[in-house]
Amino acid sequence: MISEKKIPLTVALLLLCLLASAPIHAEVSKDESDITFWTLAVLNFAGEVEGLKGDAASERFANGLRETRHFKVAPGLTLQNAIATLKITPEADTGLISKSDAKKLSGVLSVDGFITGRIEANGNVVNLIVTLTSARGRIFGTYTIPVTPTFSRSEALRIALQFATRLPYDGLVIEYT
Repeated sequence: MISEKKIPLTVALLLLCLLASAPIHAEVSKDESDITFWTLAVLNFAGEVEGLKGDAASERFANGLRETRHFKVAPGLTLQNAIATLKITPEADTGLISKSDAKKLSGVLSVDGFITGRIEANGNVVNLIVTLTSARGRIFGTYTIPVTPTFSRSEALRIALQFATRLPYDGLVIEYT
């Protein structure tokens, strides 16, 4: 007879055995890979508004995404070196990259997608226009995010958390690490 103290341990061991014997999921299709983002690269945002430069805003956003621990984000220096080596030039006004450049860059960085964007002022409001693009260059979505002109570290983390929370409702599969 099993004592009451051993029941939780027995249940835990049974669950562990069940999880260990579960089949590993199959490789995702190309369509699924266009909407599944586990690793991202955040390219420098285009534009500048009242002292907030695109490269600083993109770095803060990337750091915010890293801090959420919902994504793996490619290191900025690695990304910049790959962009220089591959001679990739994002569009000056939008920050977007071409489909062929997305494919090349994702192959070098082993990422599932890219976040590109721009900063723009609309009256007294500063917006980040952020675009999420798959590794094959397919645009998944574009988001307009109002920010303060300083776009502090804490604000970047708050927005990154909102971004990570929003994405599953847009149809993404996110792996929590």
